[in-house]
Amino acid sequence: MPASLKLAPHLTEEEIADCVQSANDPVEMRRWLALLLKIRGKRHSEIAVVLERHPSWVTHLIHLYNEHGPKRMA
Repeated sequence: MPASLKLAPHLTEEEIADCVQSANDPVEMRRWLALLLKIRGKRHSEIAVVLERHPSWVTHLIHLYNEHGPKRMA
């Protein structure tokens, strides 16, 4: 179930927040922001509304991050 999907501990919340701030383009920033919202306890549906995406996009992004780590977000 997507709501129970957790982020792999590749980066801390602070490091993800830094990535949001230093993102080179809007797409990269949106990805990092989704992860930041997730690590702060937001549900996939909430993240999707904020970022104007479908909840399945959030789930897919988290799977990519968990499997491939931060390098996949850029």
